[in-house]
Amino acid sequence: MAHAAHHAVRNRFRQPLRAGSARTLALTALLAGAMLAPVTSPAPAPAEAAPDRAGSAAATPRNVALGAAVAASSNYQGSGWTIGAATDGVRGPAGWSSWSNVTVNHTEWVRLDLGTAYPLDRVDLFARSDGTNVGLGFPIDFTIAVSTDGLAWSTVATRVDYARPTAAAQSFTFPASSARYLRISGSRLRPDQNGDHVLQFAEVEAYGAGIGTPPTTIPALREWTPGTGQYAFGAASRLVAEPALLDEAATFAEDLAEVLGRTPAVVPVGVVPACGDVVLKLGAADASLGTEGYRLTVDCVATISANGETGAFYGTRTLLQLFRTGPTVSYGTARDWPAYRERGVMIDVGRKYFTVDWLRWHIKDLAYAKLNYLHLHLSDNLGFRLESTLHPEVVSAQHYTKQQIRDLVTLAARYKVTIVPEIDMPGHLDAVLAAHPDLKLRSRTGAVHNSFIDLSKPESYALMRDLITEAMELFPAPYWHVGADEYVTNYADYPQLLSYARANYGANATAKDTYYGFVNWANDIVRAAGKTMRMWNDGIRAGDGTIMPDSDIVVEYWDDLGLTPQQLLDRGHTVLNASWTPTYYVIGTGARPDNAYLNGSWTVDTFEGGTVITDSTRNLGSTLHVWCDVPERERPETVATVLRDPLRGLAQRTWGTPKPAPTYGASIPIFDAVGRAPGWPGAAVTGDLARNRPVTASSQETSDLAARNAVDGDSLSAWSSAFADPQWIRVDLGAVRPVNRVLLRWQTAYARTYQIQTSTDGQRWATVSTVTGGDGGVDDLRLAASGRYVRVHATVRGTQWGYSLWGLEVY
Repeated sequence: MAHAAHHAVRNRFRQPLRAGSARTLALTALLAGAMLAPVTSPAPAPAEAAPDRAGSAAATPRNVALGAAVAASSNYQGSGWTIGAATDGVRGPAGWSSWSNVTVNHTEWVRLDLGTAYPLDRVDLFARSDGTNVGLGFPIDFTIAVSTDGLAWSTVATRVDYARPTAAAQSFTFPASSARYLRISGSRLRPDQNGDHVLQFAEVEAYGAGIGTPPTTIPALREWTPGTGQYAFGAASRLVAEPALLDEAATFAEDLAEVLGRTPAVVPVGVVPACGDVVLKLGAADASLGTEGYRLTVDCVATISANGETGAFYGTRTLLQLFRTGPTVSYGTARDWPAYRERGVMIDVGRKYFTVDWLRWHIKDLAYAKLNYLHLHLSDNLGFRLESTLHPEVVSAQHYTKQQIRDLVTLAARYKVTIVPEIDMPGHLDAVLAAHPDLKLRSRTGAVHNSFIDLSKPESYALMRDLITEAMELFPAPYWHVGADEYVTNYADYPQLLSYARANYGANATAKDTYYGFVNWANDIVRAAGKTMRMWNDGIRAGDGTIMPDSDIVVEYWDDLGLTPQQLLDRGHTVLNASWTPTYYVIGTGARPDNAYLNGSWTVDTFEGGTVITDSTRNLGSTLHVWCDVPERERPETVATVLRDPLRGLAQRTWGTPKPAPTYGASIPIFDAVGRAPGWPGAAVTGDLARNRPVTASSQETSDLAARNAVDGDSLSAWSSAFADPQWIRVDLGAVRPVNRVLLRWQTAYARTYQIQTSTDGQRWATVSTVTGGDGGVDDLRLAASGRYVRVHATVRGTQWGYSLWGLEVY
C-alpha cells in the first residue's frame, strides 16, 4: 500500500485540523453594545487534574463530559474550531462553533453522549476567550436539557437575556438528574466578530455529586462507585473461576506471575472464596455491558462478572493494571464497556519483516489496553510475507510459516485479539508480479507498471484467487482485507481495461468498472467463505462507473478522496476511521501519530478532512497504521517505542469513557504508571535505583524519544538526543544513595567518550568514571561513589547521530 508515498508530499502542506481554515474568523472588532455583568461562579478544579490512584472519592470532581462524543445542529471546522474541542478538556481560546447564520432568532444545538447515565447536577459552559472576542457566540436565550435515551428530554436550566460572559466557568446547577445525553440549545444567538449569529462554546463540562473518581487505568473506567476499605491480593490468594472461564483464569494467572512474582492457584467455582481471592463468573445480567463489558466489585473478594468470556478477560486486564503498583486496591464497584467494536493497529509487515516474537509482544500489549484488532498487511512492493504452497515463487525469504501464523492466531485468541489478514490487490503487487511479469499491466505505449496486475487477463484472477483462498484458511477472523487502494487513476492509458469492462459489464461500462468489478469478484470469494470483506476508501468515487462496490463491504477511510464517510454510509457501507491524522506512522517520511490531536480534540467519528458522520453505530472504530515505506530507517525496537503512547491514546478514545486527562502531556504520567503488558521484554534488574525516577536530558530528538524512556525498564524504548556534542542525561534517585554500578544499554547511536558524574544537589558534579574509546552495546561500570543525582555526560559521539540509550540503570 503506497498510502505513505502518496502523503509524503501532501502532508508537508497540511495543517493540523485545529489550525487550517476554509473561512477566516479574524480576531478583530469587538461587538458594539453595552456590557452587562456576567453571571458566574467559581470554576471547578483545573482540567489537568488526574484521577486519584486509590480510587476513593476525591476532592476534585470528575468531569464526565471529558472526551464525550459530540453531535451538533451544524459544525464549523477551522481556525481552531472543531467539534471534538467541545469536550477535549481545553477551556479555550476556541472550541466548537455552529456554522454561520445571519439570522439572530434561529436555533442551534450541541449534544453530548456521555456513554452511560450519570447523576448530573451541574453543567459548566466556557465561552471563547480569544482576546477582545471573549464571550462572543455565547447564547442569549438557551436551555440545557438531559436525557437517558437521546429521545425524551427534560429541561434542567433555562436562561433568557443572558449577559455576555467572561472566560470564567458559567455554572448551572439543578436537582440531580440521571442523564446519558446532555444538550444545550440556543434560540437567540449572539453574533461573533463577523456579525454571524453562531452558537459557540470553548468547553462543556458535566458534574454530579455522586460520581466517583476511578482508579487509574487505560482506558479509564466508565463508572466507579468508591467503597471504604482496602482489598489485598496476598500470598494465599486464588483465582476462583466458573468452568467456562478457566482459560481466562489461567491466562490471568500467568500474567499475574509477571506482575507480582508468583503464580496463583486456579480453582473451580464451588470452592468458597476467601478474602484476597479473585472470582471470575458469568451471568452479569446487565445488558448494557454487552459482550466485552464487565462488572468489577472490589471488597474482601474481588469479583469480575460478565456476560461472556471477553468481558471477564477485560476485567482481568483492569486488575493487572491496578496491581502494577502493588497488590492492594481500594474497595469499590466498576461497570465498564467499550463504545466501539474495533480498536487496534495495522502493521505493514509486507515492507518490513517484524519477528514473530515482536508480534507476540504486541498482541499481549494490545490486550493489556483492551485493544482487540491486529491488521497484518502481508504484502506490498517490498515483500510477500506468508508461506504459500500454491505459489512458493512469490514468497519472500523472510516470511511467516503457516505454523507460525497458526500459533499467533492461537495466542491472539487467548488474548481476545482478532488478526485480520490483508493481501493488497490489484495494486501493490510488486513482489507477486516479479515472479509473474506477464501479468503486469502495460499502458497503450508499452510502459510497464510493476505494482498493477492486469485485470483484463483471466490468468490474473486465477492467481489472485489462489492467494486469497489459501491464506484465508489460516485466519479464523470474520474478515478478509483485499486492500484495493491506489490502483490506476489514468484509465485512458489502459484501453484493455475499457474493453474488458464493456465485454463483461455492458456497452456503457467505463474502464473504472473493471476495478469495481474486481472488488465485487473478490467479495464473492470472501462471502462464499462466510466472511466479510474490507477495503480502503480511495478507489470509491462518484460518477466514474456504471457499477459500484457491494454495500456489504466494510470501507476503511484513510484519506479524503472520493466519497465522504457519510456518503459511504448512505450507500449502505459500514466504515472504520483510518484517518491519516492522527493514526498514521510512516517510517522514512517523518510522519508519526499525532499524539496531541489523538489525546485532545479528535473523536472517533471525526474523519480525515474534519468530516463527521451522523450514525456512530456504523463506525466500527479506529486503528493506528504503521507503514514501512523506508523500512531500514527504523529498527523494530524503535517502532515499539513510538507505538506505546498512541496505542494507549487510541485505546482511551475508542473505549469511549471520560478521559483521565485532557491533553497528551497530562496523559504521559498515566501511560507511564500503567506501563506495558506483563512479560514485556527487557524489564530492569531488581534493585535498579533509577527505575521510573525523575529524569531530564539536555535534548531529545523527538517527543517519542524522551528521557523517561531510558529509565522505564523497557528495553524497546529509548532516549535519543539531538545530533550535537556535548549532551547529557540525568536521573534523580530521590535521596543520597551509594552508587556502586551504572549500566548503560546503548542503541545504535552510542558515545565514544563520556563521564559518569554524581551530585548531592544537582548543581555541583563529581566525575566518578571516564570512558574513552566506547564501542556501544552494554557498558557495565563498577563504581565506589554516592549521590542523589547521577549524570551521563557525553562529549564525543560514536556515530553521525546523537546519543541514544535503551536503558540507564543505577545500583
